[in-house]
Amino acid sequence: MSKYILGLCLSDHDSSACLIKDNRILVAISKERLTRKKRHGCSKGDFDNESVQYCLDYAGISIDDVDLIVQNSIFTYLSDPAYYETLRHYKGSHDYSERIINMTQHPVLPISHHLAHAYSSYYLSPFDEAAILVIDSMGNEDHSVMNFFQGEDRGFLLSSGYRATGGWERESVYTAKGGIITPISKRFARDTQPYDSLIKGFGIMYHEVSEYIFGDGHKAGETMGLAPFGKADYPLGAVSFTEEGYAFNDEWLKQLDKPHLSKDQWNDRFEEFAGLAYQVQTELEDSLIHLCNRIHKETGLDHLCLAGGIALNSVTNKKILDRTPFKSIFIPPAAGDSGISIGCALKGYRELGGLPKEFVFLNDYLGKTYSNEEIVQAIENSGLQFRKSEDICKEVAGYLSEDQIIAWFQEGSEFGPRALGHRSILCQATSIEMRDSLNARVKFRQSFRPFAPSVMEEYAPDFFEMDFKSPFMLMVTDVKKDKADVVPGIVHVDGTARVQTVTEEENGIYYRLIKEYAQLTGIPLILNTSFNVNGEPIVETPADALNCYKSTNIDILVIGDYIISK
Repeated sequence: MSKYILGLCLSDHDSSACLIKDNRILVAISKERLTRKKRHGCSKGDFDNESVQYCLDYAGISIDDVDLIVQNSIFTYLSDPAYYETLRHYKGSHDYSERIINMTQHPVLPISHHLAHAYSSYYLSPFDEAAILVIDSMGNEDHSVMNFFQGEDRGFLLSSGYRATGGWERESVYTAKGGIITPISKRFARDTQPYDSLIKGFGIMYHEVSEYIFGDGHKAGETMGLAPFGKADYPLGAVSFTEEGYAFNDEWLKQLDKPHLSKDQWNDRFEEFAGLAYQVQTELEDSLIHLCNRIHKETGLDHLCLAGGIALNSVTNKKILDRTPFKSIFIPPAAGDSGISIGCALKGYRELGGLPKEFVFLNDYLGKTYSNEEIVQAIENSGLQFRKSEDICKEVAGYLSEDQIIAWFQEGSEFGPRALGHRSILCQATSIEMRDSLNARVKFRQSFRPFAPSVMEEYAPDFFEMDFKSPFMLMVTDVKKDKADVVPGIVHVDGTARVQTVTEEENGIYYRLIKEYAQLTGIPLILNTSFNVNGEPIVETPADALNCYKSTNIDILVIGDYIISK
């Protein structure tokens, strides 16, 4: 008889749900995709019903059919059993969420934040044996890890004699073999001052600099994109290395004492902000290389799994691969908090006897595939013109070669922050003018932010300095010098690109589109950016796609085999 496991991320940002059936991930979705509120999370009175119902509807089951629920919540009030009782009364006795929330009526396993991250990376990786590094802004408080959450982290702390001091998870190291994950070290920020306890971690370091530069600590991607424009003239001095590892300087945050500026004022201080971005990026890279070298020395393992928000720093990921002894590294596409639900579900799979590790994770397309009937109904409701194509890849490749901007919507949505060819906006990469037109007409992003290429995997070494796969767009590498002028639209100011490698087995129709384009132009790659406008979540439904198309200057919208025009 089939077993269903529901994984939940109940964070105050980027909450999500994932449903596993037996040894296969059926579906996963972030709350923001359904509510259309960027980084939408949970709070008292705002449980993530949307993501849960989406997963249950996809499988055609009810909550009563779920064998085990595994959840993580990042803040203490979400880790308090009394919180579940509060939510139960808020939702009402007949709401299906009562069965999730009331832990006495349904099997619910709560696990720690970093343990969920560890499962999300290792169990999706191709490795049987690997080291795992989880590193982010903050995980769970040590009291909660020891007294509320279950699983390997709790056992490790109790057996080691650790005494909780009110610190928060900032770095966890594990080893894994044959599906069994074993903690080997955990570091908590345990300062007596509440705010100081948060600044002594790499995630918070990057968050605070992003807050200072952009007025939003979640704009780490913008900070990473700005860094190559900077010089080493604005030393941060946040981290120093020690024999034990590293230490944070208590004084570094005092540099960031000015309020966020207006756009005009910001432009006047571009050089300063770029220099600060350069410095925080450099300190992050040096620190993680130092840390990963130490992990390799301690474990002697060839493979490394990364997870946590810091693992989305694709520049650092490549530096780790280049400058540590690890032969290969794996980063899950949803390395940040949205991926927690997958880690929770995979922990549930392990708890219900899922050994050895049998997952084969080919792609990140974990959303629902909408039927032709649903697509046509949405288009008709929009009032836009449409027709069905006889050969969608060939026809769209022709439009791309004519400098058209294409919104491309196919099958199930990607899970995580990257658009990987199912919810993408596409254009040629052969001119800077095309890139700038895309930004000015559609994306409305800062001009210093680069766009990424999707390249047929077999041709990636011809265009980029790479001998590795990068299916989830989580590695930045150098563009070959003789190709920079061929595809200037995806080349950053430092001569790099954040590459997605594409294969027919893993990417299906998206690979076939790029192949058709290559046959027309001789260029086996296209520019790929997420199907959304700045500040909004990536589109999920056909209606979302149509609304975004109508509000922008995208030339053509493609949904399945249908071509829509204004």
